[in-house]
Amino acid sequence: MVSTAGYNSVLELAATDTPTMLVPIARSIDDQLARAKLWGPRLGCYLNVAAPGMGLDWLAYQIETPSRRPVWNLGPSGGAEAARRILRLLP
Repeated sequence: MVSTAGYNSVLELAATDTPTMLVPIARSIDDQLARAKLWGPRLGCYLNVAAPGMGLDWLAYQIETPSRRPVWNLGPSGGAEAARRILRLLP
């Protein structure tokens, strides 16, 4: 998988076993580069524009040697608690 390093994208991909290359894009209020550097090694790799050959090598390896990676445990979703709180708001 090749993906931007947006917050939601990274967390959704962390919950899968799909090896991922994170490609940070410049944003004024979202530091995708920092997130890509942190999560890239955990999810697969991140594309460092200063060394694009490393990204190409990683992609070639993934194509030649398909594999999965461990899923990251991000903790409980909180969905059930959110639903309970919403229901308490109803008359």
